Amino acid sequence: FPSHDKKIIEILDLKLNLVHCDPGVVIHLGEHKLHRYTNVDRWIEEQKKIFSTIDVDAFWQTIQAKSKKIYRLIDYTQYIPIDHVNHLLELLKGHNILKLQLLKDVFFSFEQVHPEIKKDRLFLQMINEMLLIAAQNYANHAPAMIGYLALNYLEDSWYCYGGMKELNFQFQSSLKSNQGDIYFNNEVQEIKKRFNFFEIKTTKKTFRTKRVFSSIPIWNTLKLSSNMKLHQLSQYCNEISPKWGAVTGYFVLKSESEIKNLYHQVHCEKPIRLASSPSVFISFSPLDDEKRNDGKLQTVTMSIHIDLALYRIALKESPREELKNMWEENFRDVLMRHFHKVSEIKCLGIGDPLTFERYTRRYQGSVGGIPHDVGRFILNYPQSHTGEENFYQLGDTTFPGQGVVGVMQGALNLSNRLMTN
Repeated sequence: FPSHDKKIIEILDLKLNLVHCDPGVVIHLGEHKLHRYTNVDRWIEEQKKIFSTIDVDAFWQTIQAKSKKIYRLIDYTQYIPIDHVNHLLELLKGHNILKLQLLKDVFFSFEQVHPEIKKDRLFLQMINEMLLIAAQNYANHAPAMIGYLALNYLEDSWYCYGGMKELNFQFQSSLKSNQGDIYFNNEVQEIKKRFNFFEIKTTKKTFRTKRVFSSIPIWNTLKLSSNMKLHQLSQYCNEISPKWGAVTGYFVLKSESEIKNLYHQVHCEKPIRLASSPSVFISFSPLDDEKRNDGKLQTVTMSIHIDLALYRIALKESPREELKNMWEENFRDVLMRHFHKVSEIKCLGIGDPLTFERYTRRYQGSVGGIPHDVGRFILNYPQSHTGEENFYQLGDTTFPGQGVVGVMQGALNLSNRLMTN
């Protein structure tokens, strides 16, 4: 299990029923199916059948070696930003040659470091869509360092029985066992600084606290906060807008036999309307997951990236229900085309950016945080220390960035710094 995810699970003592998925994902590319096996040699053999102009051996061995080196350095991100001499000393300590070797991978895009990926159109398409899952960007924009981690992201895939709902229940249980409280249906309306404490006004009551940890997107934080010194967040919010939203389809299906491989990325012959990429990501639940299935039907979640600016234009041109019906039809078509044993499909609902905004209040219904971009130096991302004493920012819109590893590492970094101080 990925070490940084495992660290969080152990620290919080989460009681999860996890099963390892190998292959981590099945990629449907044209007429081909590529199985992303955990074993890199098996994964390489899968590609040799298709990409004759690419030295896939050398390419993926480099990905493996570089990602392992980068993981060795991830814990050093806790010393960024450097606001104390001790942080500088720790940052300079150990692995210095390794850090220098990886420096160019921060400043150059993955495509610049690996121009060979452009030799084969299908190979470039596969790499781009894999990068979009974890880096939220394509090879010509994603920094090489992030690209190495993103391409190895699917090497080690797991399924959590009960799905995200069960994972959230476990987070709640851990919080309560550590004397924490959860206030449901208390939407925050305003956060104000009052002398040496903060006042948080919600739809139901008002809280007073000495410290605030905000894990909502920076745009939401800035909108809710008043009379505070959040200059960095303000500057960043003025410079950049959220890019990605998602359209998600929720289905149950019946098939002649259980679909055993749980994760799929389908490259569509005909792109789905308004989709910002040609791929659809699909996840199935196993039949024996009694918290999600009745033993006869498998639950399915399908999602596409959508550019939020284009989505807002589309809403002006077409009724929203018409768009959602169109997406449902497209999703059904993908299932029938690529999973031939499917005999029955029932749609439980279609979610779009407005759905995400309604239920999560995320600014403009955005997902995926801030895409990693070589034109945006990673150390210039918003930091957990906001400039306002005892007011901290976490989540997928702060350093070290979005994705499971980035968000969890950001939480560990802040926790370590506060305990050290």
